[in-house]
Amino acid sequence: MVKESINNNLIYQKIVFFLGNDIHIFRSLKEISLNTGSFIIQKNDFKENMLKSCDFVLLDDSTEHFKEIIKYFYDLKYNKFFIILKKENAELFINEKYKFFYKPVKIYDLYEEICNRISHNTKKSNKWQLDRSTLQLFLNQENNIKLTEKEYYFIYYLLDSKSEYISKKNLLKKVWKINMKDETEISDSRVVETLVSKIRKKLSYLKNGPKILKNEKGYKLLI
Repeated sequence: MVKESINNNLIYQKIVFFLGNDIHIFRSLKEISLNTGSFIIQKNDFKENMLKSCDFVLLDDSTEHFKEIIKYFYDLKYNKFFIILKKENAELFINEKYKFFYKPVKIYDLYEEICNRISHNTKKSNKWQLDRSTLQLFLNQENNIKLTEKEYYFIYYLLDSKSEYISKKNLLKKVWKINMKDETEISDSRVVETLVSKIRKKLSYLKNGPKILKNEKGYKLLI
């Protein structure tokens, strides 16, 4: 039952397309990404509509029509890509502000740069990541949950509090945009408790996952 629930909540992983024929670079990145669950990398041939199907592109100078693809990206003002090339080919782009990786490539440096670029909208805490673009809380491919908008922002503000408790009043204001001043009215409102119950159920599927704590001050996230 738990396994089925986790499978239903698998995160959408970022997709990286590799354009080129350098099998060593591709296989090395694929092995690392499989072990970490950071992204999915696929080897592809260039097609004009391919950018709609990926989050990032690695363009190797061994790919066919390499210069034409660079021009296409430039004309499209597309900047979600890195170039991998031999140093002698770098002079072709000396006046352009592209990100280069020279061969032989330091694979782990390249991997970290890819992660940095594709996770610019991700909030991290103790290796757990909260991704706004996909509404997911995840550690890796096997340990993750899908969130609703309200659940995302609730966890976001708890993370942002740096382990301090956030009052129910402030959560109502931040997450629901409800500015309640009457303490009785705040106490009677059950939207926070209902949402916490739903999030806790999802968190229970995670192995050693975060926990939502509650006391008289409010709520905080224990990671």
